[in-house]
Amino acid sequence: MIQEAFVQIPILNNFIPQGITLVDGNYFITDYYETHKNSSCYIIDELGKIINIVELDTNSHVGSVSYDKKRKLLWIQDNNWILNAYSVSDFYNKKEVKTLYTFDYVSQDLIDFQNNNKNLIAYLCVDNDYIYIGNFFIDYDCIVKKYQIIDIDGNLLLNYVNKFNVPKRTQSIDLFDYNQKKYMLLSQSYGRRNPSYLYLYEYKENRNVYSNTELKKIKMPPMLEQISVYNNLLYLLFESNASKYWNCSEKVEFVLAISLLEILKTT
Repeated sequence: MIQEAFVQIPILNNFIPQGITLVDGNYFITDYYETHKNSSCYIIDELGKIINIVELDTNSHVGSVSYDKKRKLLWIQDNNWILNAYSVSDFYNKKEVKTLYTFDYVSQDLIDFQNNNKNLIAYLCVDNDYIYIGNFFIDYDCIVKKYQIIDIDGNLLLNYVNKFNVPKRTQSIDLFDYNQKKYMLLSQSYGRRNPSYLYLYEYKENRNVYSNTELKKIKMPPMLEQISVYNNLLYLLFESNASKYWNCSEKVEFVLAISLLEILKTT
């Protein structure tokens, strides 16, 4: 079921990989540094060659990155309360990028698991005209908020739609359509010696809680971070090969991919 995508996860300069999205077949992998210098994004082609390394205008955890094909934007979370959107073309042409759009306070209710005074986005994904942002809890259900992306004469607005609960220790979600149904995939992990899990759900607009409603649960190696759907494949990024996690029980050096049809096969 699982195959390597022939792209090695960069671990240069002791950075810690977090987010992955694909743009026209190229891999965009975000990372942060323990030294608190600005986070970065690696752009890698389908053969594994690094095209560009971009410094972001934030030192945040950058736990996810998602490509908004309709608006040609990359959405990346910032520090407390903040969500940013960047022009994707800048990531090919520049060494340092600045936000094109910044949204404050959209992460209200997304309490940080380490600090109750902070509201942080741990992961996000774009699905057509909607963006989903969520938080991370160790022992409690996580919260995902859904916003509609509205473009008024070149000015972007985010209109709150609803929120729902997902299982504890959620690291990432993504959505896709198949046979007139919408599905949600979810990665769950915590700890360098604990297995990760991939969950499959049927997504429903009126569902408030997704815990214990999965269609499938698949065991994965430890430290699975963002998952990203692209061209009928699900791509999986692990942070286990970073030097910070030298004692991880099972290191994954490459981006992995799974066919969506394989995931759906037994549902």
